[in-house]
Amino acid sequence: IADRLKNLDLPFTLYKMIEDEILETKNIEIASKNLEAIIKKNIHFSNIDYPFAKKIVFYGPSGSGKTTNLFKFCEFLIDQQNISNEKICVLSYADEKPGSWSQVKTLSSKCGIDTYKIKNLEDLKIILDDINFKYEKILIDTPGINIDEKLSELSFQDDTLFYLVIPIISSKLALKKYINKTKPKCVFLTKKDENENFWEFISYALENKFEFKAVATSNLEINQYKSIDYDFIFNEIEQKILSGEEMNKIKGSNFEKINYADNNP
Repeated sequence: IADRLKNLDLPFTLYKMIEDEILETKNIEIASKNLEAIIKKNIHFSNIDYPFAKKIVFYGPSGSGKTTNLFKFCEFLIDQQNISNEKICVLSYADEKPGSWSQVKTLSSKCGIDTYKIKNLEDLKIILDDINFKYEKILIDTPGINIDEKLSELSFQDDTLFYLVIPIISSKLALKKYINKTKPKCVFLTKKDENENFWEFISYALENKFEFKAVATSNLEINQYKSIDYDFIFNEIEQKILSGEEMNKIKGSNFEKINYADNNP
């Protein structure tokens, strides 16, 4: 366990918590129970469901997967919330990045959703007045540059929610930048299949109370989200620290771990 901790490049706060509570335990089962207790004591989740509103703004840094996850969320609304595709629309707001509009059109055609290209705030207000009674859900896609400016423009309506889309491997400083100021109601942590470690996110979670719904997404799991909660965090850490071919099957109060090879969970 000590060797694994040293090789994982954990944030210092998390490293010390685990080191103090686990290294002196007598067996793996006790170590796992102690790890579970550490997470529940030090990470505070809101345990809320997806917050919904008529208008939802998706924002985040360039390359984070905003547009892809916005349309994945459209599929979630259609399949899981029983909202007709005819009652959902997507607005592409002030995004002049080459290829961005063609991506929106391609993804929208797959699920039969109306789309609108919006150049500026004045056009947005006109469009919203025209379509407000036509749709149940209006999702707004934003560019990955000048984010503060765009979010300030889109804050003119009190009933609008903000969803952050950000890679799961983002630094703690980046998470603070995008979460603490805007206070999103939902955070999509993307590209989980591309990154094994997300210690910076766990470090952020140790220092901040969650006031939002958090989910992990990946390109390999189409139309699937994994809620980030105690079990998610526990399983991710436990697999990297306590699991391996040499470990026996163990049982804890709220979990059961099966024996599997390292790097092949």
